[in-house]
Amino acid sequence: PHLPPFPFQQLTPSFPPSLPQPPNGQTDTGGTEPNPRALRHSPLMSCGEVKVLFFALAQEVTGKEKVEFGLEEKTTVKKLVEKIVKLYPKLEKHMPNMVLSVNLEYTNPKSDATLSPNDEVAFIPPISGG
Repeated sequence: PHLPPFPFQQLTPSFPPSLPQPPNGQTDTGGTEPNPRALRHSPLMSCGEVKVLFFALAQEVTGKEKVEFGLEEKTTVKKLVEKIVKLYPKLEKHMPNMVLSVNLEYTNPKSDATLSPNDEVAFIPPISGG
């Protein structure tokens, strides 16, 4: 099915130039959830980074607006989604209705398309209104 153009500019959050980061292995609330920022410095993930944006319900579930992930060689959209769902397990139940975009274009969360350094992936839950 053909999807309409995504009005990304209307949903783009503004971010301060530098956000304070929790210590490795901790969340902002002091938990033991892995810190995505720590993953980007792993020696196995030296092929660049991808920015991941969370909107609306996805942002509420993850507690994040934006995270950066290190890319392994030939990381696909599907593999990145699996990593994110593993990192934020509460997101899994919302994935059947989630829309993803890569660089402002809709994509299937199960896509085998390879991500490149500096790609921007957005998790966009259904938005209702009247």
